[in-house]
Amino acid sequence: KPKEKKAGRGIEGMDVEHVRSLSMFQHGGQKLLDHLVKFTLLRVLDLEGCEDLTDNHMRYICKLYLLKFLSLKGTNISKVPPQVDKLEHLQTFDLRDTNVIGLSEAVKRLYKLERIQTTQTWKAEFMWRLPRGIRKMKALREVGFAVLGNDIQVAQEVSELEQIQELSVYVETEYPGSDVVVKEFAKSLGKLYSLRRLIIGAIDMDKEALNFLHQLPTPPRLLRYLMIAGGMINKGLPTWVGSLTYLVHFNMSWAYLVRDQLFGVLYEL
Repeated sequence: KPKEKKAGRGIEGMDVEHVRSLSMFQHGGQKLLDHLVKFTLLRVLDLEGCEDLTDNHMRYICKLYLLKFLSLKGTNISKVPPQVDKLEHLQTFDLRDTNVIGLSEAVKRLYKLERIQTTQTWKAEFMWRLPRGIRKMKALREVGFAVLGNDIQVAQEVSELEQIQELSVYVETEYPGSDVVVKEFAKSLGKLYSLRRLIIGAIDMDKEALNFLHQLPTPPRLLRYLMIAGGMINKGLPTWVGSLTYLVHFNMSWAYLVRDQLFGVLYEL
């Protein structure tokens, strides 16, 4: 608990320089938020559901250079400034249920980041668009939810996320050449040997959007959770699903499969 200095009252008179963890989840914290920059040794900042948080406060947060955990879940912020890359020790970044659109590319310079979570939605702009240079984010273990854009280099770089255990990615197939991009993405998925949880979805309602999953040379063998949310018409469920020895949970939606196309593979599990 911060100590109150004799010379002042309230937050202005508190000794907060040694506070390591701070959580706020209700109204009435405006004054405290305005003085966030004073919490110079802060490692954990949990602002989930804090309705007083504004975009203006982000400039203070980006100066808390020792932060390892930052949750802005359920707040009203709409942008993350490029200065977020100053949080070089950040390991967890939670942006679920916010209004953030077009997450800054500076995030890719958070080389110690292990977990990043954004809002799950059918609108691509609210999710993290996987950037070029993601291969350098070697510490990543959990990504959800992200969008694979129409960039073949990004699709290839995903294969270098050697520590990734949970991956939730939506693809966009309405662009010219997107078939080549998702084919490379399929190759990358087959190289993610640490992957335990995989969610693959399609932004658009293309009934063939996820047919590329049939092109996986080999699936991530240690998968325990698999969700497929998108069209796979005429192709059926990929046969490799039946080889997932450790699979515990399987979820499928919007796939346009008929009975035999689905259960013909699942009975092998």
